[in-house]
Amino acid sequence: MARNIEDIEKELMALPIETRKRIAHDLISSLDKGDEELSQEEWEAAWRDEIQRRVEDVQAGRVELRDADEVIAELKAKYNVK
Repeated sequence: MARNIEDIEKELMALPIETRKRIAHDLISSLDKGDEELSQEEWEAAWRDEIQRRVEDVQAGRVELRDADEVIAELKAKYNVK
């Protein structure tokens, strides 16, 4: 008989935290891999395309550039981090 997701979740939540962390990591990693692994050349080409897209967005004014220190200060204030 097939188990439902609620039963599986209940069993998983009963596991020790370190075991749940490992399972969560493995599940997330499995989503990132997709159906096939990319070669080094494919990764580099994908990153070159992404960088080019971002440069074009900046040059065309489609994105707002902000000072990193300002952004970090805003996030620290928002989340009350010192």
